[in-house]
Amino acid sequence: MQLRLLAAIVLLGLAGYAEAQDKSAEQMAAERGLGILHRLLKTAEQKEAQCLRAIGDKEFCRCMGTKLLSMDFVQYVGLLAKTEEEVEKLSPEDKRSVDVARKCRDVCLK
Repeated sequence: MQLRLLAAIVLLGLAGYAEAQDKSAEQMAAERGLGILHRLLKTAEQKEAQCLRAIGDKEFCRCMGTKLLSMDFVQYVGLLAKTEEEVEKLSPEDKRSVDVARKCRDVCLK
């Protein structure tokens, strides 16, 4: 629910900027930043919802939703389900993704 409150604050900020007709470069940069923040919050909320449907642990899922921004929960599960032999055959970039997924899991399990 904290994500929704923060998202509402972001949207209010964006609405305020939309009213300004003559925007400076600084105002435009702030608006872009708020837009990025809003997208990150929505993505985190979607990932948390995916996790909750699969796992049901609210604390773990909230952590995963906010810490694992580089992939969705379905990708996360697919990577963690790979055996070490399968991981060894992956590209260096995919191996890094497996490492990130494992580190996020370990952080969120504490």
